[in-house]
Amino acid sequence: MSEHHRDPFWLHYYDLTLILKGALEKRLSDNVKYLEKQAKTILKQLEKFADDHILPVNVYSGLEIDIAEHLTTLHETFSQSVMSATSDMNLLGDYYATDFTVGTFEVGGRTFPIEDEYLTENTDNYVQVSVIKAIEIHNSKQIGDILVFLSGQDEIDNAISDISGKIDLTTAIILPLHGKLTEDDTVKSKFVLDCRQRYGSVFQIKLPSKCMTFITDPRDWTTVYGNSNFCLAVDDVWIKIFGMSGNSFKHKEIYDEEHRLYTRYLQSNGLNELTQQFGKYLRQSMSNDKAAFENGQWKYSGLLELSHLMIYEASTRALFGDIKPLEFQKQFNIFDEKMHYFFAFLPNFIYTLFCSEALKARQSLSKAFLLNQHCNNESEFMKHYLDLIHDHPEWFSKTDAGSKSLGLLWAALGNTFPATFWSLYYILRDQKALDDIQQEIQLSLPDNELWTSEMLAKCSKLDSAITEAIRMASNAMILKYCRKQTHIQLHDQRQLTIEKGDAISLYPMVAHYDHRLYPEPFKFKYDRFLANKQMLANLELEQEKIGSIGFLPFGYGKTMCPGRFFARNQMKICAAMILKYIDYEFINLNDEPKQSRYRVGIGIASPDHDIQIRYKYKSFSAIHVNY
Repeated sequence: MSEHHRDPFWLHYYDLTLILKGALEKRLSDNVKYLEKQAKTILKQLEKFADDHILPVNVYSGLEIDIAEHLTTLHETFSQSVMSATSDMNLLGDYYATDFTVGTFEVGGRTFPIEDEYLTENTDNYVQVSVIKAIEIHNSKQIGDILVFLSGQDEIDNAISDISGKIDLTTAIILPLHGKLTEDDTVKSKFVLDCRQRYGSVFQIKLPSKCMTFITDPRDWTTVYGNSNFCLAVDDVWIKIFGMSGNSFKHKEIYDEEHRLYTRYLQSNGLNELTQQFGKYLRQSMSNDKAAFENGQWKYSGLLELSHLMIYEASTRALFGDIKPLEFQKQFNIFDEKMHYFFAFLPNFIYTLFCSEALKARQSLSKAFLLNQHCNNESEFMKHYLDLIHDHPEWFSKTDAGSKSLGLLWAALGNTFPATFWSLYYILRDQKALDDIQQEIQLSLPDNELWTSEMLAKCSKLDSAITEAIRMASNAMILKYCRKQTHIQLHDQRQLTIEKGDAISLYPMVAHYDHRLYPEPFKFKYDRFLANKQMLANLELEQEKIGSIGFLPFGYGKTMCPGRFFARNQMKICAAMILKYIDYEFINLNDEPKQSRYRVGIGIASPDHDIQIRYKYKSFSAIHVNY
């Protein structure tokens, strides 16, 4: 770690070194099977790189790390260290000398064949046996290196101490190589929180081709949002993740039309109709699930699995009408499981080689939506959105309607699934919260009517609990890229310079877990937002009012998620339906999931594993309403 001075205050850099093992075989081999094998090695190394440095996956947005194709585009001061136990070193040297005009040097030493040795004894004290084997190899070979794999830091340290006392240290150099982080250190959100505590509210990550500046004080976020020199990579999301063509993003008129549709159908009168349709289809899904087993019979499921079951079909039908979402649910799950790779904006060849199944699923989903446009009972929102695409062939490609539909569906579901899970998980484990919310639901949400936005708004305890769950589980990272060199003034009068092409990262979770804004931030309090309904609007930090900027699970300003009201209504209806019509039991009350590190930085973090429950239905009827 090194520090660099940027007037008038210090910023802290992490110098990251990318170590690739066997990476260049991608271009060195004509054998397809061997190429694919080496490509898998690349992905594993990229994953390890992300894990070892405790960075959210999408930190690498825009990072030119296409190893074979764009090596020379890396930062001019970036040095690449290639370490491999399998490379042909002569071929590797020729590759650099022939294909690139870069300086190379070889670290002193020689290459040796690799010999694997395994312990033949079944013993509890495998460290001691490993030491004996290492000394045996050392004494029997003239020259070379020995790498002993052990499972923990203490075992490594004990082995070094043991070996050091048994061999002539003038004939060997013994070095520890700790390759595993503690469980806490692998939590990428903890990385940012720790950096803020250690280095202050502003620090930088030095990437090979640019710097990423983390601004963690919410009092500075409005300054960033209000500066037009900082832009979101929204276009890249639609192109890279959902496969849209890039032409439409060149026209400002598109953004104006989209904003009009979002406002009309997702935030006002159109929202109520969409909400009621979702509630109707959710009741039908529950009725079908109930009919699958006898009355009084328990059904075993995961809580996240149950959230999927309740929301997926109902949301899809509410948006797209008489489509058959269960026919492509498997493809959606495959695509969603790899979403963290797509948000990383990795080189295209990585997706082709490692995410081929997810790419096929995306293509299949886009095609399904392309073939099922303007179904009966589709939402007014989708009807007018698809009309917009069809009316402007000069802006959109022939396949954009399918890609856009997929993107809108994922936007409606991708974060709603885990948000509903966490809401239910916390409510069901808090008896007082459960009792109060169930009583409120019974009074405010009638059995024989479709629930409206107005009815849901009366469930203030449920709303507070869901808001609290979102606060605790929201892990989105907001990245903005600098169009040109920009100077900004922070709230404490310090000046900060951001260079063209560099990125600014705002991490709302830092505010969500700030004890000055939210006392006891790591504790779920279902009524945190109940006593003061204007709490978010009146948030203060050190007696300075910051308002809702201290709570940003859906973004801020013009880039705030346009579907946030529908998403919250989905969560409320799903949670209320389950609490009202289902009895449940946790299989293991001591099972406490953590947030999955793979989805950190994207949105609402999924649990690292599902929680097993068993449930059965109370008496209720599906409601069919003709519009």
